[in-house]
Amino acid sequence: MPTKRKGLLVCSIITLFVATACSQTMRLRNSRDVPAAVGEAEFSKSDNNNTRVKIEVEHLAPPQNLSPARTTYVVWAQSPTGQVQNLGQIKVGSDRKAEFTGSTVFPVFRLMVTGEDRPDVTFPSPQIVFSTDSYEARR
Repeated sequence: MPTKRKGLLVCSIITLFVATACSQTMRLRNSRDVPAAVGEAEFSKSDNNNTRVKIEVEHLAPPQNLSPARTTYVVWAQSPTGQVQNLGQIKVGSDRKAEFTGSTVFPVFRLMVTGEDRPDVTFPSPQIVFSTDSYEARR
């Protein structure tokens, strides 16, 4: 193998390793309210040392199909002490897919997605449709 190709291969491998080492992925646990839904969350460090969260979901029923019916889904970060941060709403497309990107200052937290009547609520409803295990940010 020529030296130029070896160098390109080594650079490609290093780039792939660095890109995957900088983020972690966690499966979202769905509730009985959305039995067909599947999703995962990807965590990475942002430029200002917060944790960036990217969520991708498929087969998610519209919030109006929940019981009781809701108008939106909201993504939350919850610290081990119980503090919560509303990260924003996640909108479901007509194809029942949803994507969300946000960030949190919490160094250790779990994610929750809840059915809500408004996107600007300050505390999550008990209607949790997705959740994760606790995540600890790499600083």
